[in-house]
Amino acid sequence: MTHRRWPACWTPRPGANTDEGKVLWVDDDHEIMSWGFSNRTPWNSYREQDEPALAATLAKMGAQLKQPERAIVNVHVPPFGTQLDEAPVLDENLQVQQILGQVKMAPVGSTAVRDFLTERQPMLGLHGHIHESSGIRRVGRTIAINPGSDYSTGTLNGALITLEKDKVSAHQLVRG
Repeated sequence: MTHRRWPACWTPRPGANTDEGKVLWVDDDHEIMSWGFSNRTPWNSYREQDEPALAATLAKMGAQLKQPERAIVNVHVPPFGTQLDEAPVLDENLQVQQILGQVKMAPVGSTAVRDFLTERQPMLGLHGHIHESSGIRRVGRTIAINPGSDYSTGTLNGALITLEKDKVSAHQLVRG
């Protein structure tokens, strides 16, 4: 994996656990794998990987899944080109671009995440990263969700999801 050293303020403290990079059982029927890094952004932040490294990380974690068809894939960045990844287009000075007074949007999600979901077809994909692109989409049989966020109003967005053994039986975006 190509990432930098953890900043001291993010070092796990005694009694605190992080499940990032692990595959865990949620219940008797469902596993969850979690990865909080994204593909590259214009901000070059700490928790970014290039697409090949992100693909390798997901493949390594995915190989640990016992039942991928019942898995929950909790990956911060959404899959590319799914409308869960639409963000404002920026110029070389990081200024938002407009067309006829409207913000120009473009997909910025991860091709590695899209490819992983397409190939492995987990039950559920949980994503974030792109605050402007709240929604629910299908990637093959996978239900992919990005609740988005609205920091300007202090509103927390989330998703309520009901799992049955072999399917997501209900899903709803919520705000509060």
